[in-house]
Amino acid sequence: MCGVASFLGAIFFLVVCLFLHSLGIGRWSFASAMLMALCIDGVYWFFVVKNDMRSFSLKFAFVGMAMLKVFPIGMCLVVPFSEDYLFPWSEYLFTAPVTAGLAGVIRTTSIVVVYLISRMFFVSKFYDVPIQKMLFRTSPRYEFFLAFAGVINLLYWLSLTALDNPIFYFVRILDKTLLVVPFFVGLTAFKYKKVTIFWCGVLLIQLMIAFLTGTRGAAFTPMIYFLVGFVIGLPGWNARIRWGASFVLPLSVALLVAGVFIGSARNVTGRTDLKGALTEGSMIDALQSSVMSSQVSHRGNAPSEAFRRLTLWPEYVVPVMTPNPIPYRGFSDFMYEIRASFGLGIFALINPNWQGTYYLANIHLQPYGFAVHVGADGMQTSSVELPIQIDAFMRGGWFFAFVFTVFGYSVVFLVERLLRNRLLPRRQPLFLMILMMLCYIAFARFNKSGLVDSMRQLVMEGGFSLVVYYLFDRGLKRLGKPE
Repeated sequence: MCGVASFLGAIFFLVVCLFLHSLGIGRWSFASAMLMALCIDGVYWFFVVKNDMRSFSLKFAFVGMAMLKVFPIGMCLVVPFSEDYLFPWSEYLFTAPVTAGLAGVIRTTSIVVVYLISRMFFVSKFYDVPIQKMLFRTSPRYEFFLAFAGVINLLYWLSLTALDNPIFYFVRILDKTLLVVPFFVGLTAFKYKKVTIFWCGVLLIQLMIAFLTGTRGAAFTPMIYFLVGFVIGLPGWNARIRWGASFVLPLSVALLVAGVFIGSARNVTGRTDLKGALTEGSMIDALQSSVMSSQVSHRGNAPSEAFRRLTLWPEYVVPVMTPNPIPYRGFSDFMYEIRASFGLGIFALINPNWQGTYYLANIHLQPYGFAVHVGADGMQTSSVELPIQIDAFMRGGWFFAFVFTVFGYSVVFLVERLLRNRLLPRRQPLFLMILMMLCYIAFARFNKSGLVDSMRQLVMEGGFSLVVYYLFDRGLKRLGKPE
């Protein structure tokens, strides 16, 4: 029934989008296109994804991609009605809203394609159960791993004070693969209470660092994962509504306000790293100036600034602007990207001659109006995302966007199935550790990087993480922790 309603909703919003577009009402035609995309995701969810337990990492990515569509809709609501020119890329998004809406379902459609094709080769096994059941049946080793991930997260911030230290280089690699751990902490918040309290302390420290340095992503993203996992892990909708109204919603609003403040403040004062904040003065210290405080307080519409930053704009902008006015960039540099991406970054720390050999795919977003900058050492200095499907779209259009994305998710699916067959049910804690890394690849990494860089992350950094997780699990076994 819900699937049919989603299908009818997709048709309804498509008709509304076309009607409003014919009247020249660009903002609401774009909002209707986003609602159409959400309804298409609903069709996929109820008919294909919801009851398929064979791959949690793909399901995690699907839900994440669907949730991200809320932010461009929110942007339509918060920009003042008389000021459409403040809407990012309005001259393109408002003239081709259906294209933007369809571009928003490339990844979710690709996940569904992988699910459907894989049914011909992979059947469900007895251990393919909902993730909540698996988490609640696991051993104390899993709880120790959650605490270990929190320690690594704290060490990550310490590692930023010594970027030339090879040991801290590996800490930063490990921390990236543990990005979605707070989601799992929130999912089991009431079972592993001590770990939850510890992680709340970690998240609080991250918030303090964000105010000191002006860094939002690395501090706020874990909090968002935790809150989403916490809500999903609550038993039933009554508990979700009660906790949502009394705790999650107020905290989310507070984080939104804090994020807007930090963004506005760092635009005035500039951002710094933790070492600079501790030795030369933090962002808060810089705001002691009355002139800077005045500038921050007059930096425009706060809600629109928040939704603007939270929206994954390349996902919608690039398909609308390619190939006209910006042509496809083709595949002439594809082999170079492969060679450059699979070079070990640690060599740049050991030998300065390796610096500047990186492949910066995000630099191709500059013609679209994105602020992507490159430092003197050849490293990117901005955090504009280039999702897997958009990197492929820039090369050759819709066909390659689907081919690259389906291939990427197929690899993640096959790796997860291989590990399930090898590790479950005997080595469940180790499997859960690796599953978190796969969820990071399928959602966060595919949000940020193209196929080649994501595969490098999976093979090289994922392989390193696998070794660390295995040694950690074996170490706990030797200490007498039960399986």
